[in-house]
Amino acid sequence: MGDRSYWYDEGFSWKVITYPWAEMVARIAEDTAPPLYYILLKAWSLAFGDSWASLRMLSVILGGLTIVGTYLFAVEAFREDRPSVAGASRMGRGVRTGLLVALLIALSAFQARWSGEARMYTLGTSLAAFSSWLLLRALRAPVQGLGAWVWYAVVALAFAYTQYYALFSIAAQGLFVAGHVAIACRWSPLAIARDVRSKFAAVVAAILVIGYLPWLPGFLNQVGQVREDFWVGPLEGETVMRTFYQMFARSEHEIPSAGVAMATAEVCFLASLALLWRAGPGEWFVFLSVWVPFALSVAVSVLVKPIFVTHYFLFAHLFFLVAIASLIERIPMRIVRRLVASGVVLGFAWAYLGYASDGSAFKEKPGARGAAVFLDERRAPGETSVVCSPMLTPSVEGHARNRDGWRTFKSNDYVHYQGMAAVRDGEYITSDEMKSLNSPRLWVVDISRWEKGSVNARVPGEWVRAGEWRFPEIYGDGCEIIVREYLPGPRRPDGRDARPGGVDRDRRNFPRKGHDLAARAAGLIRGGRP
Repeated sequence: MGDRSYWYDEGFSWKVITYPWAEMVARIAEDTAPPLYYILLKAWSLAFGDSWASLRMLSVILGGLTIVGTYLFAVEAFREDRPSVAGASRMGRGVRTGLLVALLIALSAFQARWSGEARMYTLGTSLAAFSSWLLLRALRAPVQGLGAWVWYAVVALAFAYTQYYALFSIAAQGLFVAGHVAIACRWSPLAIARDVRSKFAAVVAAILVIGYLPWLPGFLNQVGQVREDFWVGPLEGETVMRTFYQMFARSEHEIPSAGVAMATAEVCFLASLALLWRAGPGEWFVFLSVWVPFALSVAVSVLVKPIFVTHYFLFAHLFFLVAIASLIERIPMRIVRRLVASGVVLGFAWAYLGYASDGSAFKEKPGARGAAVFLDERRAPGETSVVCSPMLTPSVEGHARNRDGWRTFKSNDYVHYQGMAAVRDGEYITSDEMKSLNSPRLWVVDISRWEKGSVNARVPGEWVRAGEWRFPEIYGDGCEIIVREYLPGPRRPDGRDARPGGVDRDRRNFPRKGHDLAARAAGLIRGGRP
């Protein structure tokens, strides 16, 4: 966790919490996510600091709470189902299912990967688990009165304020409540209207609607921006098939063959159907919590705007794991049940070890963190650092000890999801403004082979490039963060320094480590002084 540099989203998390509370919320409304995680992260940073270790540790703790919450949900979901199978231990079915699913979450590479990010996803998974647990308790214990439902409403509202895919999970919960009450009332409209659970559910719906009204303007603004332009590509059937594989692989970026992807999707679907054989309320809740988010995501992606992204299904994935544990627990023979459970656990452990092995290479790819450390050592007070894109600025600046003098190159090509919400207008700099900088040196941070190509700040001819250092980044195929040093100097029409021994600013064949070149250039321009 400590060797991996911030990627763009994590850098945004750090940058946006550096602003005052009101400005922070206003800037979040210009991005693509609700505000609760950032509010919690800012409060956390005020107490424990804003280092990478501190910010990521919040997600680690929330990932641990996800395990606890899912265990409690499984115990509640299956505690009153059919009697324990023959040969079962004295432990109840719910407890056994809960312990197994807790182990699967702890060994899930998909869940673990996002438990080490300074992002809102483990806050979402923990709230998904606890809201589900509280809803089942409220439904099964109506004699407790409205209090149990209000607790659920508070947690569900927090869930809705965390990530927009939470709305799909809450829709699944609402559908379950409607079906549960309708079946209990034998589908009689009059009985449903009179049922106390219907009245309590109406109160919950009112709390959710009223509680979400303060964020409604921000939500509508973000919806409008996403409909206008978003980074997710068109939804294809192959993308959907791959998602089922990627949720259980060592990395969500693995691209399986079409046959493997199709086979994984078929296994997931058939396992879900098997879950509905002689299903009780717990099984139906799990089934809906898995498939309603998938169905709604596909519908929005087809009818409105593509939003289908693998890691957005982290909440649904929890219930996939519950389904696996529940199906294993149904196996009647104890020895077979234990063998299957052991095999599944070993499979998860194998994928997790692959994920951990991939992480061991982080030290060899320092990326934005390495660039920030390098600039801390080389950049003198008063010298400006210009980053090529608002998507990259927070990642580099967030790792730096010296956070003065950081600017972002101004371009008209940026769109809302490229970090514009995290950068103030006064923190941008244009090529014309670089011409008049009163600085002994100018540092520029560019990036190559990133997303769809390289991004470079356009440095005016008044600056002479004197050195270049590259820092391999873990994101992208061969991606590198490039730090370039520029020195001031008059220009000749042919683009060379007009002073004796001038340096050709257009020279491209720099060594990967530009220390010698930079030293030679500095010696020439400073009249031979070291």
